Amino acid sequence: MNWNNQEIETIGDLGDVMCDIFERGNPEEAQAFMRAYRAENENADANVGYMTGYYTQDGQAMREFFGTAHPVFGMTIHQPEETAVSKQITHDDIADAMAEVTS
Repeated sequence: MNWNNQEIETIGDLGDVMCDIFERGNPEEAQAFMRAYRAENENADANVGYMTGYYTQDGQAMREFFGTAHPVFGMTIHQPEETAVSKQITHDDIADAMAEVTS
């Protein structure tokens, strides 16, 4: 997929495009991107949601901006020490989410 002359071939490319869109601050562009990405990739929401987990400062705002949730943690990602205890996340949960993101 190509967005504004940026080729998206890897999950890293996706993160770069997401950051550029987020930094421009145009919600209409974010929604247009999601419509186009969904048309190209059935896992678009999971992929974008997954990537927001890497952005501790802006992750929540990015999930809201793109209208996606993290595939394991949902809209709110807790601190690491809270997450495993409060959500009872298992290795299988993480493996299942990774399988969705990489397929």
